[in-house]
Amino acid sequence: MEFTIAPAVSTLFALINKMIGNVPDHNARHSNFPLQQEYFNAYAKKHPLVAIVWAFTQDSEIDRRAKMAIFLQDHSGINMSPLHEPGASLVDYDVQVSTGDWAAWQTSVLIVEIDSHQVIASDVHKPLMLCGLPGSGNTMTLSSAMCKLSNMDVVRLNFSSATTPELVLKKFDQHCGYKKTLTGIFLAPIQIGKWIVIFCNEINLPAADKYGTQKVISFLRQLVKGGGFWRPSDKVWIKLERIQFVGACNPPTDPGWVTLSPRFLLHAPLVMVDYSGEASLKQIYRTFNRAVLKVLPSRCGHAEPLTLAMPLETLSLEGLVPVWAHEALRLFSDHLVSEEEKQWTDEMIDSTASNYFHNINQQEALTRPILFSNWTSKYYISVDREELQEYSKARLWVFYEEELDVPLVLFNDVLDHVLRIDRVFQQVQGHLLLIGVSGSGKGRAECT
Repeated sequence: MEFTIAPAVSTLFALINKMIGNVPDHNARHSNFPLQQEYFNAYAKKHPLVAIVWAFTQDSEIDRRAKMAIFLQDHSGINMSPLHEPGASLVDYDVQVSTGDWAAWQTSVLIVEIDSHQVIASDVHKPLMLCGLPGSGNTMTLSSAMCKLSNMDVVRLNFSSATTPELVLKKFDQHCGYKKTLTGIFLAPIQIGKWIVIFCNEINLPAADKYGTQKVISFLRQLVKGGGFWRPSDKVWIKLERIQFVGACNPPTDPGWVTLSPRFLLHAPLVMVDYSGEASLKQIYRTFNRAVLKVLPSRCGHAEPLTLAMPLETLSLEGLVPVWAHEALRLFSDHLVSEEEKQWTDEMIDSTASNYFHNINQQEALTRPILFSNWTSKYYISVDREELQEYSKARLWVFYEEELDVPLVLFNDVLDHVLRIDRVFQQVQGHLLLIGVSGSGKGRAECT
C-alpha cells in the first residue's frame, strides 16, 4: 500500500501508549520490587525505537523494514550491543520492561505442541488488515487465529470487483438481530455474549468508481469509525454491538488490486505479511517434528537436530519436472476452453522444459497424461492411468449401490476431471466452479 503519515502516526502513538502502560502493569505485578529508575531510563530510551520501526514500516516488505532498522541503529546513539551480531536486526528484538535490556522475539515464542499462538487478541476488538503476496499465508493466519476463539463466530466475505455494501447488509441480516432500546436501535449477534467477526477476504478487489471511491470500503469505514450505519429502508441510525472487522488483501502492485483509501487505513492497522524466512520456517518445522516424535518418547529430544538436518528437497530432477509440468497444467490449461489453446499450452510447457532442464529425458519426464493422485497410496505422487482406472472402477461399485443405479462409463476425460476436483477439495478452503452445457456431467463428476 502507499505510505501515508496519518496511519503511521496513529500506530506510533498506540505503541507508545502501550509502552507507557507496561510500566504500571509491571509495578502492579511486582509490588514489592517496583521498577528501578535505572532500568526505567534504559527502557524509555530503547523502546521508542521499536515503536518507530514497526509504526512506519508495518506495511512494508522485510527488506525495507530491515533498512529502516539499520538506519535507526546507526543514528540513535543508544547501546545496541546484541544487535551487532551477524544477521541481527532491530525488528527481531523487543525491550524487557524489568531490566531495559534487548530481548530477541524468538525467545518469546511459546513452545507449543499444536499450531502457533493466536495473532489477534480476543479482548481488543479492533479492525486488523493483513497484506501479503499470494502464498504468504495472510488468509490462513487470520482464519487459524479466529477459529480458535470460542467467544467469536467468523462470517467470511469473499470480495470481488463487483462487491457492494448490500453484501455486508445481507450478512448482517443472516447472523445478527435488531433490538430497540431507550438509546436507539442496536444490531448485535443473535447469540448472547458472542462476537461476530466479519472476515473480508481479498478486501481490495472491489473496483473503484469514476471518483476513485470503493463504495463497500467507504461503508466499512463508516461502520468502524461511526459504529453504525443508516438503514436504507427507513433511514434510521443503527448502532453496531459486538461486531468486529478483519481483512486480508494483496499488494496493489498486482494487476486487478486497488489501493485502499488512506481514510480507511487510518482506522484499520495494516501489517505486511512476507514469505517466511529461515527462522520462521525452522520454528514451523521444529513444532511439527516435536509433535511427530511424541509417539516415540525416547526420541523427543531429537526434534531440533532433525529440523536442522532436513533436506531442502528429496526429488531428483527427473521427478521434479513432472511435478512442475503438472502444476503448470493445473494453473493454466484447466482454465482454457478450446483444444487449440490447450495444445498451445502443452507446447509452451515442453519448450520451456527443454530450455531450462537440459539434462533430462524429456520424452519420459513429460509424457502425457501427467496424473497425480493419492488414491492408491498415502502420498500425492505420479500415477499410471490404467492403474488408476482399475482402482476407480472397484471403488465405483459402492457409489452405484448408494447413489446411482446406472453404472458410469469411466472414460479418460471423466478421470481427468475427477482428479482435478479431488485436488481442489484436498486444499484448505479449496473451491472451484464447473462450467459446461446441460447434460455434460458436471453434477456426476462432482459427486464421484
